[in-house]
Parts: sequence; structure tokens; C-alpha cells
Amino acid sequence: MRPSMLAGMTLPLEYQSALQNWRAEKNQRQRELNNNPNDESLPLPRGFFSYAQDPNADGNNDDSLFNEEWWGNALPGRNQAMLDMYTMSLKNEAPALRDGVLDWAAGKVNYGIEVISPGALVKTSMADYVPNPINIFTEIDGSRLDAAGEPNFWKRTGITFGTGAVGYGTMALMGLGLIMVAPKLTERTLEIAEQATVGVLEIAEKVVTKGFDIATLRQVRTNKKALKEAMGD
Repeated sequence: MRPSMLAGMTLPLEYQSALQNWRAEKNQRQRELNNNPNDESLPLPRGFFSYAQDPNADGNNDDSLFNEEWWGNALPGRNQAMLDMYTMSLKNEAPALRDGVLDWAAGKVNYGIEVISPGALVKTSMADYVPNPINIFTEIDGSRLDAAGEPNFWKRTGITFGTGAVGYGTMALMGLGLIMVAPKLTERTLEIAEQATVGVLEIAEKVVTKGFDIATLRQVRTNKKALKEAMGD
């Protein structure tokens, strides 16, 4: 059996499927409430624990997920293949743009968070908190280096602290770089906005001035014509 010390736990596919079904029910109930805010007979969205107790919401706990054999079981370590299946299924759940810009944007954000920190992974190691793109340690097949695959305690500990420390260090450097670059980007953005505003105002001024000059010239010509007609009379 693979050692579980200093390694995350990947929840079984059945658990992941239950999470999907619960989110689908919650979203459906919320949509119905939004479309019919005055209908007090509609069921309210519920938490996952309540859903697991009675998935069919019929008051009969015989279908409780707590009674399933897979409930409480988890694979030691980070099973990336199972987590990839989980995140791919989440992508299919994301609202489409036709459902509204806000819902679409919220779906994209939630999907991004799950990719970085999947809910199907129980984190028990420092390295588990490091997102995959920040973990530069990989196996020869390209999979993430997992401390759970090392039976030796000291090597397992070294892998955990190594991947965690380097990952956090990389994130810190990225954050520092963003902090250093952000003021310059903000300053440049303000400069561009200022230049654009000044340019628009200058164009508007020229248009107004030109229009005023044309109007004035027409008025002068009209006055001259009227004066000539008056003197001719």
C-alpha cells in the first residue's frame, strides 16, 4: 500500500459525481427562485451535507450517500488523472454566455479556482497547496512529482518540503514582480487615458471653434446683405 503520510487524498470518482449532481441541483433551485421570487413553495438551495443525507429530497434517507461503500474512501496521494476528469466535468457545467455575462464570468472564475485548488483533493501536505503550474517538479512521464509515491520517510519529507518551498517561492517572486510592475502599468495606463482625454478635448475644442467661426461668418454676411438692402431702399 502506498504511504499516505505527507500526501494529499484524492476523493473517489463517485464522490466527485455526487459533487456535480449537488451543484446542478443547487444551481437549478437558485434559477427557479430567481425566475419566481414570490413562489414560497420552491425548495431552497441546500448544502452538500444535506444533499448527501437525502439526494432525492424525498424524506427517505435510504438513498443516503453515507450508506455507500465508497463514502469515506479516498486514494492516497494526488491522482492527477482523476482530478483532470473532475475539472473537465466542471468545464461542461460552466454557464454559457447566453445565460448572462455575470453568470458566465462567475462560472469562469469558479472553474479557474477549481483547476488551481480542486475540491476533490483533500490537502494534507504543504506541496498540495502549490498549484500545478507552480510545481516545477515532474516525473519522467510529465506527471506531478507526488510525495506519496516515495516509501522512505526522509525522502518523502524532502520531496514535500522541496516542492512546497520552491512552489511558494515561485509564487512569492511572481507576486513581487506583479507588485513592482503594477504601479508602472497603472501609471502608463493613466498617461494613456490622460493623453486620450486631452486629445478628445482638443478635437472637441477645434470642432466647436470651427463651428463658431462658421456661424459668426454667416451672421456677418447676413448682416452685410441686410445693410446693403436697407441702403438701397
